[in-house]
Amino acid sequence: MWPFTTKKTSFAGSAILPFKSGKAFFEYQCEVGIVDLKPKQGIVGLVKKVSLEPETNIQNATLQIASRDGGFETFSQTANGKGDRLVDGDIVIWVPLHPDPILASVYKNDKRSQWMGLIVARVAPEIDTQRSQFRFYCKYT
Repeated sequence: MWPFTTKKTSFAGSAILPFKSGKAFFEYQCEVGIVDLKPKQGIVGLVKKVSLEPETNIQNATLQIASRDGGFETFSQTANGKGDRLVDGDIVIWVPLHPDPILASVYKNDKRSQWMGLIVARVAPEIDTQRSQFRFYCKYT
């Protein structure tokens, strides 16, 4: 019946759904991504502040780590000094290793922030609807 028609819609085009920003992708991951804090299980993080150690090229970063309550802050560094330079707003994969006493003295209010971990990759802020994998810009392992 006019003005409505039945027309099949094809989704055969691109399987990539890009987000407008790293922050938007991070917020999505907080809602539906993997957020369980387990040793050696990567979690999405949002770079808030980054600095470089000139002698080793290792990058130190303050990260917001995805969680159902909107994320928690922690301090981390890249696994090595090779790879792309991080900038504020980048999306990374952070791998928690174990709780750390030094971080515990800094982050007293949130036990999740006390985990020591490494930034192992910088990833694209996008979802691939055909594969359940991140697209890596750079690996730091």
